Amino acid sequence: MLLGILGSLGVTPGAVVDRALLAHPAELGSGLNLNLQWRQLVVSEVSVDANLCQVDKITAVPGLGYLDLLELCLEECADACVDQTRFDPRRSAESEQTLLDTLPGVLAALKDRPEVSVELGTTSFKVSRSRLEKAGQKVASAINAKAGALSIDESLSVFPGITFDAVASIDSLTAAGEDLLQDHSDDQPLTRISKRRTASAVTPADEPADTSASGDAMIAPAATDGISKAPDPASTVQDNHPTHILVDAVAHRIADTDEQGLGFGVIKRDGVPCIDEALRDRINVLSVSGSHDRLTVGSRLYRNDGKEAVLIIVES
Repeated sequence: MLLGILGSLGVTPGAVVDRALLAHPAELGSGLNLNLQWRQLVVSEVSVDANLCQVDKITAVPGLGYLDLLELCLEECADACVDQTRFDPRRSAESEQTLLDTLPGVLAALKDRPEVSVELGTTSFKVSRSRLEKAGQKVASAINAKAGALSIDESLSVFPGITFDAVASIDSLTAAGEDLLQDHSDDQPLTRISKRRTASAVTPADEPADTSASGDAMIAPAATDGISKAPDPASTVQDNHPTHILVDAVAHRIADTDEQGLGFGVIKRDGVPCIDEALRDRINVLSVSGSHDRLTVGSRLYRNDGKEAVLIIVES
């Protein structure tokens, strides 16, 4: 369907890339990637073995899409309103739609606090984060929790009740896709890419990308950082570790402890930059290759008060 739409627009695609390949950080190892669509959840099984990251299986779970989760939260909020005010916003289409329109803001506010107030015209009530955890728990119960690391979409991360290891944003997916395809020439036939080599097995720049018998190209990803470029691909993974955290246009060196008190908890543990356990519930890591346990160059950190930071390399 997508290829047909592109064809009608006069666009000639060069490759089709499995989304999970861009969204799941290979450094986390094998696991699951969750793509939240409008009316379904797409679960992709990703394996990382022998320096190869590959999408093995994709399963669509209907009834667990973004709108389904919003409707579940709406029911919980409406019940809370009835409990506290005896007013049921579901009695009229107008008040129910108002509540639905309010929900994204409520979910965003609940990331920073355990309870928020909701205004519906002249009616005011409170809803707690724990009451809306049913949404995330419903997703968690539908997947194999023992499958390994879990990477999810930014749209799914707003729902409480689910624990994850990495979040992919639209910007990070776009950057990863561009890097993955930088060596893909226009004269190549249309290819589906569902596997790639990890950073420790990067193909030298003067060699063509390998292609498996199934036609899946295995292209070595380049750095996804838009602020500071990673070293030459021939360098080791260790060299790709960020050296500084950029906050308000000022670069601060990463040390074993957060001596400067920047509030992001970025420290080094065994030489690997990571987020201190004490602050992990306050920090979201947006990256295609990084996580709380291992921060990589270009990882963007979002604190629950709205403050942002970026991990970079400062060359001496």
